[in-house]
Amino acid sequence: MYYSYPVVVPANTLESAPVVTNIKLTAGVIHRIECVFPPGCQGMVHLAISHEGTQQWPETHGSSFAAEDFTIVIDDRYELPADINELVALAWSPGTSYPHTLTVRVGVLPKEVFEPQSALSTGLNKLLQLIGVK
Repeated sequence: MYYSYPVVVPANTLESAPVVTNIKLTAGVIHRIECVFPPGCQGMVHLAISHEGTQQWPETHGSSFAAEDFTIVIDDRYELPADINELVALAWSPGTSYPHTLTVRVGVLPKEVFEPQSALSTGLNKLLQLIGVK
């Protein structure tokens, strides 16, 4: 599944009072994140994404993504549990004169699809137990 969320950042939004956008997802494995910075951001609009209160993208705490007319693409493997499957996007734009809308896209696959060998191994172990080999 792919999800797409707009992150609307008003002009001159301070880092100390960022825009907070909740990104609700299904349980599974995040395999791709895309952060779209449209023309006009001029590297002045910042974005960081966290899960469970810990910044995950970019990984360095206190850092952020910023770009101009560019999509930052991250291929990853980040597992989301069934009960805690919401990311939080924080965005700010100090010194800007206009609002900007970033887009955050997230690709999530079921764990069995992302790691088919894991599902195969589990199935094989069950079969071996059924026939009394294990």
